[in-house]
Amino acid sequence: MPRLMLANQPSNVKRRVYFDLRSAADGLTPATQEAGGQPQISLNGAAWTSEGIGTLVAIGHGRYYAELDQATVAQAGHVIQTRFHSAMTVDSPGDTVQVVAFDPDDPQALGLARLDAALSSRASPLDAEAACLAALILLGLDHLLAAPVSGSDVADDSLAARLVSRTAPADWDSFDPATDSLEALRDRGDAAWRTAQSVAVAPGGITWESLAPQAITAQALAPECITAETLAAAAAEKIADALLERPAIDGKSVRAALQIVAATTAGRVTGAQTGTEVFRGLDGSTPRVTVVVDAAGNRTDVTYS
Repeated sequence: MPRLMLANQPSNVKRRVYFDLRSAADGLTPATQEAGGQPQISLNGAAWTSEGIGTLVAIGHGRYYAELDQATVAQAGHVIQTRFHSAMTVDSPGDTVQVVAFDPDDPQALGLARLDAALSSRASPLDAEAACLAALILLGLDHLLAAPVSGSDVADDSLAARLVSRTAPADWDSFDPATDSLEALRDRGDAAWRTAQSVAVAPGGITWESLAPQAITAQALAPECITAETLAAAAAEKIADALLERPAIDGKSVRAALQIVAATTAGRVTGAQTGTEVFRGLDGSTPRVTVVVDAAGNRTDVTYS
């Protein structure tokens, strides 16, 4: 990469460019007899010339330097290439120099240690703060924390307005903090919502008169939540159970009477001709009726299980 050199560099030592010269015989052996030779330069790709650069000074072991004229490096942005060739050496390029407007040898400037120096084009912290505040005020964002809201501070139907208003378009000014704020809502519902353990309904609190017409309809229930089939089956079972359990026959329920009749007419019998006969239910095992008979076959005692 090119060497960086300060434009119009006053120090001749810092204007030196360096060459590594090799013998023309093999291209490898250091050329040690070229002191005083004249190198050439090319300025921004122009033709090679010996103007603007001094002669070679030997350093040793085939290494040399020459000094560029101060006028040669006067203009920042120029690129200078160097070369040397003689009958005893191969053509050898030297340093390439990039002329710059800053001093690459200044450890503070190149190390960025002067960034806090005053610059006429840089805004002060107060200027930056004022610009940011002006932008916030322009968008109305200062009203979030630092400024009160009134009138048309919040645009109708904006996101903020829609959060507080149910009108269409949403109007911020319809919001009443006395009734609509979070604190107001909490105060009104605190006892019933936050601290309530149960909900008690006063006698007569819910009546058919208090329900709006058609408040509970089939459409209001989840689809297929209660079907005609499930309702009919459940109703029939409840009705049948109620009828069968009624004490309608000599103090016994219809269900019990039917079980006795079924056992004595179609059930199994044990103990025949022993004086005590047991009639069992249609399941073949449950005793339903125990009858004690005399020698003539008369029933002298009947016990129902």
